[in-house]
Amino acid sequence: MQLDIASQSRFHFPRSIVDWNAALNLLTHDRYARLLRWLAAKGEPAPGRDAMESVSELGKLLIISPHGDDAIFACGEVMASRRGLILVSLFAGLPSPALPLTDWDAAGGFSNTHEAVVQRREEHGRAVELLHATPILLDFLGSQYSDPPGAIGLAETIAAVLDEENPDSVMLPAGLYHADHILTHQAALMARTRDPQRQWLLYEDSFYRRMPTLLQQRLTGLVHFGIEATPVAFDTHAQAERKRHAVQCYASQLRALAAPGRPGHSDIFAPEGYWRLSAA
Repeated sequence: MQLDIASQSRFHFPRSIVDWNAALNLLTHDRYARLLRWLAAKGEPAPGRDAMESVSELGKLLIISPHGDDAIFACGEVMASRRGLILVSLFAGLPSPALPLTDWDAAGGFSNTHEAVVQRREEHGRAVELLHATPILLDFLGSQYSDPPGAIGLAETIAAVLDEENPDSVMLPAGLYHADHILTHQAALMARTRDPQRQWLLYEDSFYRRMPTLLQQRLTGLVHFGIEATPVAFDTHAQAERKRHAVQCYASQLRALAAPGRPGHSDIFAPEGYWRLSAA
């Protein structure tokens, strides 16, 4: 895919867009508990299955993912419910084989960094084919291989993809803990300032959403930049098995996650969490 990125393109966003050290709110992590609290405050009854939204209401869907596996781990049930969606992986570039082997790649069973990314791209290809999604792999290098790209340049690339694909709805990660996830979140929000007419949603990063206070800080921080996040539940439980099959395609990632000191696999199959973004 050829991207025509105008060098003069500029984004208007709050000067402190990268300052996410906002005060904590009182939300708990459990997604359903959050939804119950929010509905109770509005005087609404607790939701049953019929209160959940259909993924079809999102129209043409594009999901922004730091790495190939992140969105499938976090959004696999939604992806399995929406054939033909577009999955954009930002940090899918191929590093030099001469780079030192990272701890993560060693845990995945690899002998060099280039081999690791080639294998992960092949695993990703099998997963998106199983889910009938359209992959777009961008050639930025992840933080374990290179200094990070600038957030504005990354935002311009995301905006160019949005112009090319013209989705109705866009999902971006909460951007928790991991440097690549944080940068993806920041750049996607910058792109949103230029393209607010689309429906924008935030998905909870697998594993990192379990770390104390991180998700709460992110949600509270959004308010400081004029963005309100409202919990939304999608009726996708019937797709759990298809997600499981797609996740199993990432054999090297699952191997690394199961290594001592790593988080394991369980959160991948916990209920997915989504928030609709709108002007506060």
